[in-house]
Amino acid sequence: MGVKDYRLVENNGESLMLPLNGLILNSGVQHIRVKVYPKEGETILSSYARVALTLYFATDKDCSLKDYQKITSFKLPEDIVEQKLPYYEGVITFRAEVPFDYKQELDKVVNLKDIPNIEKKIVAKHQQLKELMVANNNKAYRLERIHSDIVFLDCLYANEKEIIKNSETIFSLADSRVDDKQVLSIENYTIQFYAEGKVVALWQKNLNPMLYITGKVTNSEGFTRKIKEGSATFLYIPEGSDELKVW
Repeated sequence: MGVKDYRLVENNGESLMLPLNGLILNSGVQHIRVKVYPKEGETILSSYARVALTLYFATDKDCSLKDYQKITSFKLPEDIVEQKLPYYEGVITFRAEVPFDYKQELDKVVNLKDIPNIEKKIVAKHQQLKELMVANNNKAYRLERIHSDIVFLDCLYANEKEIIKNSETIFSLADSRVDDKQVLSIENYTIQFYAEGKVVALWQKNLNPMLYITGKVTNSEGFTRKIKEGSATFLYIPEGSDELKVW
């Protein structure tokens, strides 16, 4: 019962380490659904489709990379080009033991698919967040995402000092340090439900998040760089409420 997803949309290829903690709700068997799409401008998977994933377990959040324990791995079939697929889908299964259980909370939230005009409500919530971004109202924007931040930091086993540092330093889409900010309009989107209809997100058709900005940022040394930033926004309605919140 997936509650979120990660989307990597680079066309030039990349290699990175990505923590999966925030995607795990509770202990038990976990299923990761991997979807691979063609390079932008192509309609079928070509030789550019080279995906290899390795899952590791770290016994402690501060342990060295050399001490990571391999869990399992995934890669595309060798004959992927010959199959001429519009996309490829596979599943990785593993077991996780974690000291938290957010499934209990999720089990009690409202099923969004049962709500009339839910699309209108979803768009309105995104529009509200967009207006905070345009106004550079960072405090209000971060308050909207506080549940999401708390869950994520809890899943990363952050201590009180790390939580405070996160609240003070992490960049947000409503940050006033962005010059020439342009905020994408909430339109031409796709709707994706998660957790059997209890969580929802809007995405651009190019797979990027719907809440998205462009602009430029100047660091303390006077160096200016252009940015394109998006924030995946997963919405839900808590038990006893009728208002969409950020999961």
